[in-house]
Amino acid sequence: MMFLSPQAPLSATSQLVWFPYSAIDHLQQALGENESNRHNQAILGKLQRKLDEYFEKLKKATDDYKKLVQKPLRA
Repeated sequence: MMFLSPQAPLSATSQLVWFPYSAIDHLQQALGENESNRHNQAILGKLQRKLDEYFEKLKKATDDYKKLVQKPLRA
C-alpha cells in the first residue's frame, strides 16, 4: 500500500493507496470555520474540487476493477 500521490494515477490495476480521510476532514472543517476569510475559502474551494476529481477517478477505477474481476475465465 502506498500514500496517495499525484504521480500514482488511479487505475483498476494500480496498487492500493492510503487516503488520509481524518486529516482532510479536519482541514476542511478548519478552513470552513472562518467564512469571512477569503483566502481560506479559496483554499477550501480548491481542495473540494481536487477531492471531487479524485472521487470521480476512484469511481472509474473501481468500476473498471469490478469489470476485470467479473470477466469469466477462459478454459
